[in-house]
Amino acid sequence: MMMMPVSADDGPIQGGGTTKKKAASSSKRSAVRSTLIQLTCVALVVSTITLIVNAIAHHGIPDIDPGKVHKAIKKAGYLGIVIYVIGFGLAELLHLPGLVFVTAGVMCWGHFNGWMLALVMAPLSCTISFLVVRRVGGQALADVQFAIVKRMMSHLDDRPVLTVVGLRTLFFLAPAINYILALSTIRVRDFIAGTALGLVLPLTVAVYFIDNLINYMGWGRERASGGGVVGV
Repeated sequence: MMMMPVSADDGPIQGGGTTKKKAASSSKRSAVRSTLIQLTCVALVVSTITLIVNAIAHHGIPDIDPGKVHKAIKKAGYLGIVIYVIGFGLAELLHLPGLVFVTAGVMCWGHFNGWMLALVMAPLSCTISFLVVRRVGGQALADVQFAIVKRMMSHLDDRPVLTVVGLRTLFFLAPAINYILALSTIRVRDFIAGTALGLVLPLTVAVYFIDNLINYMGWGRERASGGGVVGV
């Protein structure tokens, strides 16, 4: 009786097929898990935005000014910095004036510390707005009204970071810039880098004039006496 030759590669081939099946199954589970996490994050963001929109619809946009923000931070004591971070972080998303928080930061912690906080929080606020619009979508802003914005956006693919730097330097914390860029093809890291670099000059100029205005109006008297230093 003749024996059929058995190839030495038969065993490994079968084992390789099993390994491929396990890898494919693991890949599918990872994809499903990633999709569920993304859907959960989107649902949380949408729910949060819905609650905020409903609150604004019933009570209107909060009437905030630097004095009120300063008082809220002072009243919160060491948690004042938390109020500042949350408020400034959501300012762009809620169309609250970012300069209010820049001014409040200078009033609370002085011009240098206020400037440093603004350099961190302003780009963060813009990035939060950018990511939310990109994730959940929004009204397309293809019909840009300003000719200068159209010209600058035409170079977005070639020089993304420089384009964002120019837009931020000219339009500062305008929320519309976040929407326009979120609905474009720019990468998140290019947006963050361009925003951080583009806000340095306008924030520096703004803090300089804000500090002088605070001293001129006498708002800095409490700060100078030590009563305005909160959360440090």
